[in-house]
Amino acid sequence: MPEQEIEKQLTTIDNRSEVTSVTFSPDGRLLAYGSGDNRVRLWDVQSGRLLKSFEGHSQSVTSVAFSADGLMLASGSEDKTIRLWDINSKTFLKTFEGHRGVVNSIAFHPEGNLLASSSNGGTIRVWNIRSGELLRKPFKWQVRSMRTVAFSPDGKMLATGASDLKVRLWNTSSFKMYKRRMTCTKYQHVISLDFSPNSRMLASGFRHGMVCIWDTHSRKLIKRLYTHQTDAFTFVAFDAEGKRLAYSLSDKIFWWNIGAEEAVELPITVRDAYVRAVDFHPNLGKKNILAYASSDGTVRLWDTENNKLVGIFAGNAEGKWFSCIEEQQCWCSDKPCASPTTEPEPVPDDKQPNLPSPTESSTPPPNLVTDEADQDKEEPSASFDKDLVTGAASTGDKPPTYAALPPDNVIIYLLILFILIVIGIAIALFFYRSYICKKNAALLATPLPQLPQKHRLLKRALCLTQVLAKNQLSAKDFEEALAFVQNSSPAEQAELLAKRLGAKQCEQTATDLFTVHLHDSFPLNLQRFLLYFPATEQTEQDILNQLHQREEMALQKVVVITLNPEQLQALRPYGEDTSNLWMVPDGTDLTCWLLSATLVPTFTWLLTEQLKVTQVSPYQTHSGVNKEAVFFGRTHILDRILNRDPANYLIVGGRQLGKSSLIKHIHRFYQNKPQVQCHYLTLHGNSMQEQLAVTLGMPSDSDFDSLLNRLAEVAPGERRLFLIDQADQFIQAEIKNGYRTLNHFRSRSEEGRCYFILTGIWDLYYASVLDSQSPLKNFGEPIRIGALEAEACRDLAIEPMKNMHLRYEREALVEELLRKTGQRANLIAIVCHEMLKGLKSHQRVFGEDDVAQALNSEAVRDALKGWGMLSADKHENRLDRIIVYATVKQGEFKLEELMSLLETHGCTYTAEQVKHSLDRLALSFVIKRESQGRYVYSVPLLRERLLEDEVDELLRWELKEEYNGFSE
Repeated sequence: MPEQEIEKQLTTIDNRSEVTSVTFSPDGRLLAYGSGDNRVRLWDVQSGRLLKSFEGHSQSVTSVAFSADGLMLASGSEDKTIRLWDINSKTFLKTFEGHRGVVNSIAFHPEGNLLASSSNGGTIRVWNIRSGELLRKPFKWQVRSMRTVAFSPDGKMLATGASDLKVRLWNTSSFKMYKRRMTCTKYQHVISLDFSPNSRMLASGFRHGMVCIWDTHSRKLIKRLYTHQTDAFTFVAFDAEGKRLAYSLSDKIFWWNIGAEEAVELPITVRDAYVRAVDFHPNLGKKNILAYASSDGTVRLWDTENNKLVGIFAGNAEGKWFSCIEEQQCWCSDKPCASPTTEPEPVPDDKQPNLPSPTESSTPPPNLVTDEADQDKEEPSASFDKDLVTGAASTGDKPPTYAALPPDNVIIYLLILFILIVIGIAIALFFYRSYICKKNAALLATPLPQLPQKHRLLKRALCLTQVLAKNQLSAKDFEEALAFVQNSSPAEQAELLAKRLGAKQCEQTATDLFTVHLHDSFPLNLQRFLLYFPATEQTEQDILNQLHQREEMALQKVVVITLNPEQLQALRPYGEDTSNLWMVPDGTDLTCWLLSATLVPTFTWLLTEQLKVTQVSPYQTHSGVNKEAVFFGRTHILDRILNRDPANYLIVGGRQLGKSSLIKHIHRFYQNKPQVQCHYLTLHGNSMQEQLAVTLGMPSDSDFDSLLNRLAEVAPGERRLFLIDQADQFIQAEIKNGYRTLNHFRSRSEEGRCYFILTGIWDLYYASVLDSQSPLKNFGEPIRIGALEAEACRDLAIEPMKNMHLRYEREALVEELLRKTGQRANLIAIVCHEMLKGLKSHQRVFGEDDVAQALNSEAVRDALKGWGMLSADKHENRLDRIIVYATVKQGEFKLEELMSLLETHGCTYTAEQVKHSLDRLALSFVIKRESQGRYVYSVPLLRERLLEDEVDELLRWELKEEYNGFSE
């Protein structure tokens, strides 16, 4: 719509209130702004439609902010409150109250669990999103106003700006302020703040037109931009790359390239108004789009690269609204705006041209009088008459005749006519080419059978190369996709599909059936699947019979590939039925499979849409993690082991704490290190001789000396590394045999030929740490494994879900899951798997009930059992249970308190026995020792389950059994 028409439409939206704040959603699809009519408006950026006008504030809205996941919108107001809105349901969630002055600014923490706000009166408050309560006491200074707050994108810093001219930085872990205050002026208040995307820079806008940019690590000033203007509020925004900064100054907007000497003014005209806020589009693909809010009640989108207006939004309190997005339909209060037309003004009858009637001579008159004023004009000169017209003044009724045009003039006129025709054709071809290129540009959204037609059109329009570049597609991939449609055999098609997935192998099992083997790096639990290419002439029933009856497809995951529209229409419902193992990609799915740069997410979407997610769930709840996609954390332990030359290690910890996952990761690491021959063994008894022989390629009954000799047979420059899992029974046997095997292993290690990493629980821990006489004390470095790092726990709970296109309703649900499981890796995996089992058809978001049911599931309860059988000695196990039953109610204790409690119950255990029991319980992650010698329970969920039982009665029974045992 032309700019004049836009301004005309804006006049119909009268009584507009000034827009005070504006922000894009994290994915850039939505735009929200607050205004002086107490409303928050939510817009769809792509279509320009107004999605919702949130009402509830009693005074002007001053600030708006989206949560990091884009699911919530917060608004601050002059009514001293903050309101929280749900984006999906477009409903009000809760109010945060407590500020005594106008709320000037709000900001969400990147993890979505905290909200910071500033107000007049000099306070900053940090709120818990879930409870709506203050996280800590308000930060308060003797200043008139705290104007602005901002969290860094990495979540580690909170920046605040005040009317005392200072910018302050806080550590969000402790909420302690860094000592160095950042000041670059003695006269101006801080108005706005914005961090660069990498959190390394902080821009601050001041009153009267100053902008200061700081290094957040050193907190030193990088650049000062200054344009004096009285009473001008300066608002700042970094672009999505962090390479440019935009800032407003009254009715102007400036643009500074990071590192440049000066800023430049953008050619933006704000008529009779001033800019109130700016924000850049967060998407790198649209990084040049700047939104600026104006006091004239509009928000406009400006393309900073092409310097043109590309969008406008406006609304008033009466519910009228107008929006227009470049190359999209303009909207006038939920209806498409009428296209502007230009009607010719009517000509009065007395001024119509004096055209001859059909019966008159067809010879045109010498002059056509179309305007009375022309009659008063001076007659043409005689020379003009002589050159062009003869007989114009002749008498009589005989019509005048024209003189013949000179030959040169005819040629000139014909040449001009030819040029005009050529230009017209060129313009028509240009617009036709633009139309064809634009209409056919969305290649990834094109069904595969239609791709050849689009190829022909784009090639004819001479824009195929540009469209491929715009879609980030290679010409080779595009040609292969065309060949797939036009002339490829099923074997060639299968090979191409497998290649695009990065598969290890594609083997043909029949003329129409192929097995695709995926790499271990594939993020879902899928090692292989079948590609089935039904013949074009086969009916729906023929294909179903094949899927049901062919032995090679029974109980296999099958992807049915067809380009036949009738077959696809008939088979697609069977693919979408998650009760079977068949997947049927449609034409668009296949296009993305063959062309998309992000193919794996495209394929995982197909899997999770057409299969039960539990069938491809990457969560492994037994025997350790085999896939790298779901192994997280343990970085400190791995650094100790992998960043050195091979050596002996003893990894100890309770059951299901991740010992097997850890050494399996080590095994995968050494697969690409040919100088180290790495072998993984899981022991199932008290001897490893037979398994060691098989691993070394020897007969299973080989004698011990032969095994030792083979261990030493290592090529120069190479070494062997044995990863021995579940070694407790082997250690028990070794203790009885005087460590016969381990002494030989130690000798081989000292020779520098082979090394050993053993994992175990109590027996290995006792022999390597507590028994001073054990040779294991010097065999290898003991490493104790415990809770998974907090960040790794979050990744374990979130990342595999993302790969299945699932997410949590709120970040707080993940935090609750981690707290309840005590950061115990296997419990997190079990809870997540149980959530998948309870997932409803086409459900994509986990809510509070889903998490609660998974935490309460039988699988989780079973995983928490077995803590009372940690030792091979029944008396030791009984002491462990007595300690737990005696202390679980109070939840924490010290050693002296425990000894007193045991004495009260008549127990006769020695202090050394009690200390060993505490070591056992701590090793198994039942309890943990904190500062000042205080013990607490490691897993809140385990304590909750224990308290559900009658622990007093259980304690009485264990004491009775212990007394009877001593009596015997």
